[in-house]
Amino acid sequence: MIKKIKIEEAEYEINSNAYTRLLYKKTFNKGIMEDVKVIAEYALEIQNEKDRLEKEGLSQDEINTAIGVIALEKIDTFVEIILQITYVFIKCNDEKFISYEDWLKTIEKVNPNDEWVSEVTELAVSSFYRQWAYRRE
Repeated sequence: MIKKIKIEEAEYEINSNAYTRLLYKKTFNKGIMEDVKVIAEYALEIQNEKDRLEKEGLSQDEINTAIGVIALEKIDTFVEIILQITYVFIKCNDEKFISYEDWLKTIEKVNPNDEWVSEVTELAVSSFYRQWAYRRE
């Protein structure tokens, strides 16, 4: 499935297919399934907490502060994984794409609330985690 995302001013075509698992393992020396599980659980935890706080009637600023405190514990791992998955999705679509390190140098900042982060998370979860979680139950 080819999809377009925009990171800052750059547009990329990302793809997830059977090659994605092999390329992830080859590039980062670890399997993609456990990393997809981490981002799926992180996203679910943040959403559940946001929903709970909204039901309590907190203001958006109060919710953002509370979510920020929760996110601090896991944000480094989440950002690292989302960048790795994004890179492999780009590389699956363009085998001659630049190295991971060179690509990271082109990104000024990563905000977990950016649209591209949600799009990559959604593609990763729909490509890998939902099927994997279903089979494990």
